[in-house]
Amino acid sequence: MSLTSEYTAFVRGTTGFMELAAKTPKNFIDYSLPPRTPNADYLFPWTNGQSWYRVGWGTPGWHDGNAIDFQPVNRSTPSIHFAVLAAAAGRLTRVCDTTSDPYQGILRIEHDDGATRYLHLAQNDIRTDLLGQNIVRGQFLGLLYNGRQGERDSGGYHYQYWTNCGRGTAVHLHFEFPRREMTIDGNTANNVANSTWGGTFRSSNPRVDGGGSTPSCGDGEGVVLYEHGNHQGRCSRYTGDDSDLGNDTIGNDAASSIRVIGNYEATVYVDGNYGGASSTFTADDSDMGNDTIGHDHTSSIRVRRRDAGGTSNCDGGQGVYLYEHSNYTGKCTKLTGDAPNPRNWYVGNDAVSSVRIIGNYETVLYVDDDYNGASSTFTGDDSDLGNDTIGHDRASSARVRARSSTGSSNCDGGNGVYLYEHTNYGGRCSKFTTDTPNPNGWYIGNDNASSVRIIGNYETALFEHDNYNGASSSYTADDPDLG
Repeated sequence: MSLTSEYTAFVRGTTGFMELAAKTPKNFIDYSLPPRTPNADYLFPWTNGQSWYRVGWGTPGWHDGNAIDFQPVNRSTPSIHFAVLAAAAGRLTRVCDTTSDPYQGILRIEHDDGATRYLHLAQNDIRTDLLGQNIVRGQFLGLLYNGRQGERDSGGYHYQYWTNCGRGTAVHLHFEFPRREMTIDGNTANNVANSTWGGTFRSSNPRVDGGGSTPSCGDGEGVVLYEHGNHQGRCSRYTGDDSDLGNDTIGNDAASSIRVIGNYEATVYVDGNYGGASSTFTADDSDMGNDTIGHDHTSSIRVRRRDAGGTSNCDGGQGVYLYEHSNYTGKCTKLTGDAPNPRNWYVGNDAVSSVRIIGNYETVLYVDDDYNGASSTFTGDDSDLGNDTIGHDRASSARVRARSSTGSSNCDGGNGVYLYEHTNYGGRCSKFTTDTPNPNGWYIGNDNASSVRIIGNYETALFEHDNYNGASSSYTADDPDLG
């Protein structure tokens, strides 16, 4: 009787080796065998052809052990998010699912010669379904969201707006190497670490989707375009406008289905820069072939959050009305108080083209969030913002205040304290004969006084904040310049 045996050999570090090792008792494997050439197949963990900056703490040099921070070069468009890929083959052994992790890690991949770690990805788009599985080089791991820095934690540090796993100061990927004496994409790791802030590094890592059970674009809120019908194939997620899909994973002229997650709506266009035929979606559509846009025609997209009800709140009552188009047409949002960002505007971000004011209100519209950038002030209707500093399709925040009950100045020349908008008693004016804890009814408006006049036997103390708080100055006579 003869015994025939079949043998299969795997190179250490390959996917086959990792699968075999996971099934084999530890005492059957001789780990003293020399490993393959260290790190010969490590590539930067971002998409082939993209260049990212070397940034972050420790520049130049390493930080937190064997870590270097990187940031996408093309990060100026908030709606473009960036795929993070496996730098080499291995096994995904850890995925962050809470911010309580003291190391604040998100993904850890074990390789035959060490481990790589990937921090500050967006939690909703991490491939949790791959935990415990073998990973190939280039495997899609998750997205680095191109969020804004407008939030702060209790320590006063900015953190990436969309990141829920690990605190990240601004938009960046914290990438930990297995060790410092290695090469990655033809670069010596020590040379990468010792490069100056802003040094760029180009990846040759080809993206590999698939594996597990979750689509690569995850299930976070936003609008997702898919390459094929029924939400299959390559995909890109959007939470804001993108004038050219050619730079995205989905690519130009490739979308065939769309998913709308959360209170969003999207208008997709045949041409770049929002030109040509278009279709608007407020819910999932598994086959765009039945829509005006059709299959494989989408080249740009506008995305906006809708208000909580998904419809206009413009009810004809007093307030400030923002309209999508000139002459008070299109979608409309009504405001009666300040709005530091447009997230809940039904009219959408960068979409206002006319303003109507009903009642004793005035508004200042700003180009950027949080009342920043160029602005225009309105105390009455304006059917075409194209003639104003704010212009068409640029408003991203608004200050709204109620004016005095008469809708005009109450400065009648009688005894009292007079506050003026400009120096030398110019501009709008409000008159006071008693205390006022806040500026809600001031015709002059909040934070606008530049000169004061006192008529009769009066004196006043002006305070920086509501309810008589903050820095103050007292006046018993006229002052033409409060500066």
